[in-house]
Amino acid sequence: MAAGAIKQGYIKNSFEEGMMAKLGRLTRKDMKNAPLFGSGYRKVYICSPYAGDIEENIAAAKEFCRFAIKKECQPIASHLLYPQVLNDLDPMEREMGLSFGLSLLSECEEVWVFKDFKGISDGMRSEINYAYKNKIPVRFIPEETVKGVKWDPIKSYDESEGGGK
Repeated sequence: MAAGAIKQGYIKNSFEEGMMAKLGRLTRKDMKNAPLFGSGYRKVYICSPYAGDIEENIAAAKEFCRFAIKKECQPIASHLLYPQVLNDLDPMEREMGLSFGLSLLSECEEVWVFKDFKGISDGMRSEINYAYKNKIPVRFIPEETVKGVKWDPIKSYDESEGGGK
């Protein structure tokens, strides 16, 4: 078999491999009535910079999302989604993306602002103001709180099911 070829039944990563070992091979019928993983997690809106050093800001936003998952929350990070399909340099498309983001924010229980990372951008400021006006709690989280937080999804799953050590 050629390098990089995928065999039938190949598990993509250790997370999937561990989950399959824990859950066994489930059929679509088995999963039909099963609760979704994370369905009890509260939704939090991730508020961090996008413009500027976009690569660095995207990497940081991903880290902030992982931090939220570690805290048993569903992260909503519109700035990781909409710039992939809308042109942030086109004023009309940027406004559309910001509006979509505020719509998602309105569905969240909290806004988490990662303020020490790069300061507060104009887009972040509008998200924070929207949250305050709509009485959505805003939490300012220092960057050092996030740095170095390790997360083992399999261990977290075991502990949540009462199987942890």
